[in-house]
Amino acid sequence: PYDTLTRAQFCVMMVNFLQKGEEAPRYATRTIFSDVKSGHWARSYINLAASDPSLFVKEGGGEDSKGVPLISGVGDGTFQPDNNISLAEAVTILLRALGYTSKEAGAVWPQGYMDLAGSVGLLDGLDAGASAPITRAQAAQLFVNALSCKTGGEGGAKFYTTLGSEEKENILLAVDVE
Repeated sequence: PYDTLTRAQFCVMMVNFLQKGEEAPRYATRTIFSDVKSGHWARSYINLAASDPSLFVKEGGGEDSKGVPLISGVGDGTFQPDNNISLAEAVTILLRALGYTSKEAGAVWPQGYMDLAGSVGLLDGLDAGASAPITRAQAAQLFVNALSCKTGGEGGAKFYTTLGSEEKENILLAVDVE
């Protein structure tokens, strides 16, 4: 839990969190980032997160607005998959997955995204600076928090309700838990 996460590892976690992992093999043959070579273990997940239009956040408004991909590179055509991911980068990706736009976050990165994340509860239980690399435990906390965050846009529903149907009056038993 105390090991840091790479950008590639977080990307794989994100794709699986969004229940898109089964679609990843279709993206294995694309070249989007020059440093994500054909043999990289997370290539298909990185390519999916960078190019699947169903994951794009509509920034403009209107149906012909192209949108912003869930993940992007570092600005020079690379992704740097084996570098540590910072809290600000992880928060930005999660906010995009929740449907928030840069208009809602503000023009100043990373502070606008960090402020928005704090206001929607995404940072609950976390104590780290925006530029600090996140640990596996912190990433797990982010994903748990994301489940109960409200989505961006006009819907404003809790994110977990977008993953399936809500069950009421059921009892969940955990056996052999320490």
